[in-house]
Amino acid sequence: MRKRKTLKSKDKTQKEKKKEKEEEEEEEIEKIEKIQKPKFSLAHSLYQKKFILLLFLFRIANSYLCQTFADPDEYWQSLEVAHNVVYGYGHLTWEWITALRGYLHPMIFAGLYYFLSLLGLDENRFIFLQSPGVLQAFFGSLTDFYTYKIAKHWFGYKVANFSLILSLSSWFMWFYSTRTVSNSLETTLVIIGLYYWSSSPHVLFKSRKKISIAIFLFSIAFMIRPTSAIIFGCLGLCSLKKLNNWNHRFKFLFVIVAPIFVSVFILSTIIDTIMFKRPTIVFWNFLKFNLLSGNSEIYGTHPWHWYLSQGIPAILTSFLPLLLFSIWLQFKNSNLGQSFLNKIKSKNNNKNKSNKNTKSRDQNKDQKKNKNRYNQKNFTSESKSDFYMYQLKKKKQNEMAKYRNKNRDRNRNKNNQDGNKYIDYNNKVSNYYPNGNQNSSTGQMYLIFFIIIVNVFVYSLLGHKEFRFLLPIVPLLLIVCSFSLVNFSEPKSTEEKSELTGHKIFFWSVLILLILIQVFSSAYFGMIHQRGRVTVMNFLSDEANSYQMDNKEMDVMFLTQCHATPWYSHIHKNISMSFPDCSPRLKELNNLGKVPDSQFFEDQTLKYVTKKFANIGNDPTHIVTFDNFWIKMKDFLESKNYKICNTNFNTHFPVDRELQKYVYVLCKNE
Repeated sequence: MRKRKTLKSKDKTQKEKKKEKEEEEEEEIEKIEKIQKPKFSLAHSLYQKKFILLLFLFRIANSYLCQTFADPDEYWQSLEVAHNVVYGYGHLTWEWITALRGYLHPMIFAGLYYFLSLLGLDENRFIFLQSPGVLQAFFGSLTDFYTYKIAKHWFGYKVANFSLILSLSSWFMWFYSTRTVSNSLETTLVIIGLYYWSSSPHVLFKSRKKISIAIFLFSIAFMIRPTSAIIFGCLGLCSLKKLNNWNHRFKFLFVIVAPIFVSVFILSTIIDTIMFKRPTIVFWNFLKFNLLSGNSEIYGTHPWHWYLSQGIPAILTSFLPLLLFSIWLQFKNSNLGQSFLNKIKSKNNNKNKSNKNTKSRDQNKDQKKNKNRYNQKNFTSESKSDFYMYQLKKKKQNEMAKYRNKNRDRNRNKNNQDGNKYIDYNNKVSNYYPNGNQNSSTGQMYLIFFIIIVNVFVYSLLGHKEFRFLLPIVPLLLIVCSFSLVNFSEPKSTEEKSELTGHKIFFWSVLILLILIQVFSSAYFGMIHQRGRVTVMNFLSDEANSYQMDNKEMDVMFLTQCHATPWYSHIHKNISMSFPDCSPRLKELNNLGKVPDSQFFEDQTLKYVTKKFANIGNDPTHIVTFDNFWIKMKDFLESKNYKICNTNFNTHFPVDRELQKYVYVLCKNE
């Protein structure tokens, strides 16, 4: 009985100790929270608004100057669906029949179209076409702004400034950030969420505003593109690892993450159920179709190394050397890299021992000579000037050392006084943050590398690969590249410091050269490459207006591969248009055993066209085709009284198929 009583008393004491520890931790957390509340600054908030406005104006110009065709999803999975929702006409691809896509992303542009229709601005063609780009330009400017804020929060102003320069000059960000593909909005949500996640305090803090915003944004990104769960999962694993207490982990998962994620999931499911007119969980359909059924390879496959050998090099182009050098710097400063380099040095030292011994003897002799030379007793009138110069150099070196130490102390005091930065309270703050010690840039660098590596690895496992799939990690790649620029911009040796102007001129000339390569790529791919696919729709829109004025019916037949151009969202006229169907062979579409029209057209162009004209009643008023197809069916169409009435330059080199240099519009002569 006595033993049982003693055991019970021990259990009580242990429980009491645990409670006391938890209470102490909560008290410490409250103290830290009071210290770290940022002070509101009107000047700072106005500066941020001006900063975002300038970035927004830059991206508006980007949207206007980017006049080429990038990807069918830019129109067919966003604007076309939104046009169908608001105006009642617009083509829905097979993904919307099988409910593989959610309405959350298109509804953003549907709201924009509805707003324009209320104001009567949708009749103005320029406003109607440019307004989605302006909205996406706003999202793109937020991506730039929060890329800068992440870099500044983690690594300081120098890295942040270079990150912003690289983000604004990157041809890939120029090419995609203002387009209406879901990857662009996903990137914005991920980058903003990553900033709020990294700057959020401990889960037990009463003010969970930042971490809640981050989880909300990640949840929306997941509903738009489920692949964003890769980044969210990486951050979640790192946070759970840093939380040593299982009670904290439980609160983090089920008190903070789960309610926000479930609420967004329910909202998205309600929207999809209303729009599809049946109970629909898009995430499950997406997972079942792409992963469980293995249908992600419908649009082609690539080798496993494609992202490493082609994807990232093409995305970064001239910035690729900066990435490689930053990786080398990180490896060099890591424990693994230092041990590896030390082994190499030890081997070289063993080989060169004999040479070093001889050199050290010579150096000792020279030092003795110099001591005798600068000894005041042995001075002559000729060597006095050398002695005074030697003393002046020593004084300057001592003054510079004192100045550096003072600056270090000042910077430390400023960092501790700054309310936006984190203060190490009794050396225990790092234990109360999901992301570890917020002042350690090496930990954040490892986190960035972890996110990049996991993303590239997971995407490499999938058969179908595209450049735009890596868009959410491109800002992180640019932050990594900026470390090389910071390293190069700071002179290391005393000789470089004495020739500081020459070093700066060389550094900025190299950086400008790298940026010029990016600008050239931006101009070519944004204004020239595949431009004809968009300009041909401008011609058809003008033709539709003239036909409407004359009360005539217009019928356009596209003899191209499917989804080769924008559609009703660009013409904004309810005219008859058709193209070869390219839907995959699925049970849900009731087309098993049939050859897709697009494949039949590309393999046997003339046979497809003759069969098509035999089955239609009236000949179309206009035909749109590429020059490579026109050669194969020229004689047949000319016999039907079709002639080229509009020519649009498209590209200089082939993309995924044979060269399609021009886009032709054929008009029927009555």
